[in-house]
Amino acid sequence: MKIALVPLNPVVGDVAGNAALHVAAIARAREAGADLVVFPELSICGYPPKDLLLAEGFVEACMAAAKEVGEKHSKGGTAIFGLPLPMDRATYPPGGPIRNSLLVYRDCP
Repeated sequence: MKIALVPLNPVVGDVAGNAALHVAAIARAREAGADLVVFPELSICGYPPKDLLLAEGFVEACMAAAKEVGEKHSKGGTAIFGLPLPMDRATYPPGGPIRNSLLVYRDCP
């Protein structure tokens, strides 16, 4: 198994730009034969996000970007990246507690 550790330098708050960096890095890693691509902490939103985490729609934008990257670009491998996620949507409403989280997408069609 080949593992690619991506030394990404995301821009704080640039969710779309950071997602594009992920897509490009996944493509390069796959071309190099990597089976697993691992990104840094909070790489979707940029680190440290600070008050952006309180901005309406920011966490949701991070979630949507992560879903798109993972579902559209993990075919044939695995991608792991960090983003802020709500603790539990069943218990906490939007705007409630969030956590620094990892998502793993594996071989999505």
